[in-house]
Amino acid sequence: MSDADVNALYAKYVKAKESVGEKIGPGEHAKLLKTINQQAPKIMEQYKAKGVEFSVVVKDNQVVIRAKPKP
Repeated sequence: MSDADVNALYAKYVKAKESVGEKIGPGEHAKLLKTINQQAPKIMEQYKAKGVEFSVVVKDNQVVIRAKPKP
């Protein structure tokens, strides 16, 4: 993911967290980046994908980062 993609994902993440009444801490951006960097290679290997698309989903009043392999 490019820096712009990460920043856009983070903006959606912050907006979703605020919509469910959660506060964003100062280390959230780094935490999100770490999660993406850990998960993307595993997903690409598991699904033989060329990339991974991440999205923000609110499910049962919780914010979840969802990963989808790109063929």
